Amino acid sequence: MDINFINVIFFFLLVVTLTFILCENRLYLAKKFGLFDYPNKIKLHNVKTPKVGGLILICISILVLLFFLLQKNFFETKILLFGILCSIIGLIDDKYNLSPYKKIFFLSLIVLFFLLLNQDFLIQKVVFSNFLFKREYFLNVKFLSIFFTTFCILLLVNAYNMTDGHNGIAIMIGIVWFIFFWNIKLFVFLTFILAIILIYNLKSKIFLGDSGNYFISTLIALSVIDFSNKSFILSEQIFILFILIGIDMLRVFIERVFKNKNPFLGDRNHLHQLLKNRFNSYYTIAFYILLFLLPIIMSIYSTFDKFLIILLFTFLYFLVLISLKKKIKK
Repeated sequence: MDINFINVIFFFLLVVTLTFILCENRLYLAKKFGLFDYPNKIKLHNVKTPKVGGLILICISILVLLFFLLQKNFFETKILLFGILCSIIGLIDDKYNLSPYKKIFFLSLIVLFFLLLNQDFLIQKVVFSNFLFKREYFLNVKFLSIFFTTFCILLLVNAYNMTDGHNGIAIMIGIVWFIFFWNIKLFVFLTFILAIILIYNLKSKIFLGDSGNYFISTLIALSVIDFSNKSFILSEQIFILFILIGIDMLRVFIERVFKNKNPFLGDRNHLHQLLKNRFNSYYTIAFYILLFLLPIIMSIYSTFDKFLIILLFTFLYFLVLISLKKKIKK
């Protein structure tokens, strides 16, 4: 048996064991770092809960980072380092409750700094291929590419962060994304780490916090950019991968603006919260994840054009939304 394969197996078992140990010591970690999530008008859990999911991911990821450095796997090392740096901003927010503008500012600085040092992660082209048109747009102007890439990463971070209002949903989405990109070795490790945290999250024993959300979303953002630049994935497929969380974020932002509310301040108008008003916790998770998976499964197994899938799913989303809001009014 290959000695390198044995090393990977031993390291995997070590990572899994350490993840369980950290999860079991969640209360100690929460007290030590001041990472408790308290109930309020928006957060309806009953007791203060350790918000240490992101901290656990950071601790384990530092170990994984060293492993990939020893393996001389620099792609995984780069995206993991980026994810850790962004999650530290989330960790500070989890502890000190930063304003939305401060979070965006500091995240933007890290993203810009990373992209300037690693320009292979800049979005180089946007490729559309559907029944309406086939076209490639190249971002040859560096300033434009840096701005557009930063904007896209921040959009994904915000959209994903908005899903973390109901136990299980954000982590399950992260697991699906990691499985989608499983040919990146790092994500094999992270899939199992997230699965362990999910067990505690579903029991309301651990929350991801902004640190966990930033970690997952920034890793996926860089992976998608890399796949897109190498023409492994088209723009329509990227839209499909993020369509549910993207539409929901855009809709919530627009509704807040029309109601003269700050678009960055939380409320209980997200899809998962509207589902919770109608169904119990497990039905809410099941319905949301099925809705999230539907366009992805259709794009893989059906013969429908990708652009048509986007249109059909957008129609379905608003149909579900109208139905849920009617039920609330009644």
